[in-house]
Amino acid sequence: MERSSGIRSARGTLADARAARDYLITEQNQNDSDIVIYGRSLGGAVAIALASRTNPLAVVVESTFTSLASMASDIYPFLPTRLLLRHRYPSVQSTAEISSPVLVAHSDNDELIPPSHGQRLFQSAAAPKQFYRLNGSHNEAFIASGQPYDDAIAHFIDTARETQRN
Repeated sequence: MERSSGIRSARGTLADARAARDYLITEQNQNDSDIVIYGRSLGGAVAIALASRTNPLAVVVESTFTSLASMASDIYPFLPTRLLLRHRYPSVQSTAEISSPVLVAHSDNDELIPPSHGQRLFQSAAAPKQFYRLNGSHNEAFIASGQPYDDAIAHFIDTARETQRN
């Protein structure tokens, strides 16, 4: 099992995610096909990276960006941000490599990560996939969307389980 160095990096966040997955498999006797990988914002980028290297039951990403380079370009279009970044998190490319069902959730009112990022992630995902339109700001959308969002996630996971059985 790869250990995190404690230094913040894209590699470190993926190592942490792999360690959590490995714990579920080795210590909790779960299979990849029992695991739903969920991530929000930066955690969505980590979830996408992990899911592209494993075969989980399903993947749920919420309010996530296509890549840090795209985010930086959106915020600072006048700077050569793509050249300055150390960490990339190329989520839109990794999403295309996921073989499990993917649910992308994003709000049109997200003031931090433009809704176009959620749409591009959804477009790059292979079927089966689903898009859920959240309500509210970046940090409150999952709360503002309430029970209907929780129900949509539960239905998505139930459908993934049913599909897996057949």
